[in-house]
Amino acid sequence: MQVRWNFKLKPTKSQRLQMFQLLTTLRKHRNYALREREVGYNTNNQNADTPVVYGWESWCDISS
Repeated sequence: MQVRWNFKLKPTKSQRLQMFQLLTTLRKHRNYALREREVGYNTNNQNADTPVVYGWESWCDISS
């Protein structure tokens, strides 16, 4: 038997403001990272010393 719990947040005004600011910061950070990745992909990292191979979902290379 599986049990699922649902919780509803009821933040105060100050908590709501803090959550909004946090989500805005996270959104900006994600957009910045996506832009950096897109620029690197489109320019094929011409300024890099070693070529970088981009593949679908190749977010990191643990061996390096």
